[in-house]
Amino acid sequence: MKQLVCEMCGSTDLIKDDGVFVCQSCGCKYSVEEAKRMMVEGVVEVQGTVKVDNTQLIGNYLSMAQNAADSNNQSEAEDYANKVLELEPTNWAALYAKGNAAGWQSGTRNNRLPEAIDYFSQAIANCEDESNLAELRDNIAKTTSELVLGMIGLRCDNFAKFPSVDNAQYLISEAQTSLILAAKLITSCGIVPDDFKAQAATLINASVVKGWKSIWSDYTDDKPIQKPGRVYSSDYVCYSQPSDNDWKRFYKRADACTSILVLAINLDNGDDEADLQRYNNLIFIAETIVDSHSIRYCNAEWGIGYSFTESAKTDRRQEIAQWKAERENCKKRVDEKKAEAYWESNPEKRESIQNQIAECEAAIDKLISDTVYLENKKRVDEFEQSRKKIETSIAKCSLFNNKDKKRLRNELKNLEENTAPYREKVQEIEAEIESNRQEIRRLQEELLYPNIKHQSTTQ
Repeated sequence: MKQLVCEMCGSTDLIKDDGVFVCQSCGCKYSVEEAKRMMVEGVVEVQGTVKVDNTQLIGNYLSMAQNAADSNNQSEAEDYANKVLELEPTNWAALYAKGNAAGWQSGTRNNRLPEAIDYFSQAIANCEDESNLAELRDNIAKTTSELVLGMIGLRCDNFAKFPSVDNAQYLISEAQTSLILAAKLITSCGIVPDDFKAQAATLINASVVKGWKSIWSDYTDDKPIQKPGRVYSSDYVCYSQPSDNDWKRFYKRADACTSILVLAINLDNGDDEADLQRYNNLIFIAETIVDSHSIRYCNAEWGIGYSFTESAKTDRRQEIAQWKAERENCKKRVDEKKAEAYWESNPEKRESIQNQIAECEAAIDKLISDTVYLENKKRVDEFEQSRKKIETSIAKCSLFNNKDKKRLRNELKNLEENTAPYREKVQEIEAEIESNRQEIRRLQEELLYPNIKHQSTTQ
């Protein structure tokens, strides 16, 4: 008697269930009579169209793929996903599992994120059930964010440990490519996580901070830079004397840091407060680069070796000035957001300040339109016109015409004495007007910077 073998897939794993034998691999069912003939004759004649039901097998493979993924065995999860896709190439759950497993197997030498995103797109395209599609989009958006951040994190770790120009370029390229791919997919999913780019910028900034410490240590040997001049003792051993090659390597690696920081700042427009620190790091490193140089020993003296030309320094300082201006704009936006949040929590205080401003403005209007002020102002204005005429007449007098000059000067003096009371009254009222204007400026500044110490934008 022969062993019972499934004619459809060749499996010997057949179990009797509800009066029929069911293949555990492909799901094909055989009656008792058919099973007997198979065991005796080895052949069962199948007539008509046979539809193989792989539902149970696919479900088993998907379950095993999920278990493997949960155990962080992504290679095994991908294998099970592939088994499902062999049976059903359009299975959206398997396409998602395949993309997820491929993405998490990415490394700095094998970035499979584009492959993962391709499978995610196929999963969305093949998921027809609206209830499943909504959950799938959420999962893909979340997974893609995690994959991109994970990949950028690997590049950041690599730069922090080995801050070379090449590793900086790899990081920049990775961030730009990954973010573009992810943005396209997340847009198709209809979800854009709020903290997606902000988290990437935070990782990048942290890698520069760590990498910079290593770069500066290599350049200085953790010692003060040797100052130019003659040395008469062995004190020179307490200072660092970077060679020409040391300096070239330093500024190139430092420039790589500034390029990465610019990328981090430009990643997201919604994290101004975090960008302030990035601008501080950027400007600090850039200013350090400008004044850097190598040290040479010549004619019993230490002197400056290689350094930037004055033209190159000017270009770099102009770029730094632009970053400082951008930092001030960033700070202004941060202050405005803080003020907005503060006034949302203190509406009564804001209303009180606005009322005080309105009162000051009303007081100014009243003072300016008051008849006393207008009449005295008119007298003063008339005096100014008369004064100009008299001074013109004095200037036209001949050099030796002292009589007319004296008469005109006396006339001007009398006019000034007569106008003095009116001028004093005008000055008194205008001082009160200016006092109100100063109070308005103070109140307006308090509205802009509540509990925030105002800092001038002048550098």
